[in-house]
Amino acid sequence: MKIILLLVTSVTLATSLESQAPEWTFTLKGNSGIVALESIIVSPTLALFFDRASDDPLQINNHSAWGALWDLQTSQVTPLDVTTNGFCASGGLISNGSMVSVGGFQKGFPGNPTIEDGTMGLRIFESCNDPAGVGCTIFEDPSKLHLAERRYYPSSIRIPDGTST
Repeated sequence: MKIILLLVTSVTLATSLESQAPEWTFTLKGNSGIVALESIIVSPTLALFFDRASDDPLQINNHSAWGALWDLQTSQVTPLDVTTNGFCASGGLISNGSMVSVGGFQKGFPGNPTIEDGTMGLRIFESCNDPAGVGCTIFEDPSKLHLAERRYYPSSIRIPDGTST
C-alpha cells in the first residue's frame, strides 16, 4: 500500500510541476528575408539569424544578406553585413553576452560572388542595448580575427568558467 501511495504522490507531484513550467512562444509575422539556419534569442526583444550565402531576398550593400536581426515586438528585420559563409557553422553565447559564430563553408552560392571562405570564420555579435536593434551589428574581419584551423560543421559548448570551446 505504501508503494502505491508513494507512486500516486510522485505522479501527482510531477504532473503539477509540469503544468507550472514557464512558457515562451514566438510567432513569426512576415518574412525574415533569409533562411534562419542559425538562430538565437540575444535579448528580450531581438533574435539573431545567420543564413548560408545564398540568393535570398533580404539585401545589404548590393548583395543578399546572410545575417539578420529580427525584432520580436514589431516583426521588423534589419539585414546584417556578414563577410564569410556561415553555412554549417556553430555558435553560442559567451560570458559577456556576445554571440559567437564559428566555422562554416568554403564556397559561396550563385548570386553572391563576394562571400569569403567561412571555414575559418569568426563572427561576433556583441550584446546590444537598443531594444529595437538600432546600431547593433556583427564584427567580422577575417584578415585580423579568424580561427587557427579550418572548421566545417564544428560544434561548440560553453563551459562552467564562461568560455566557449
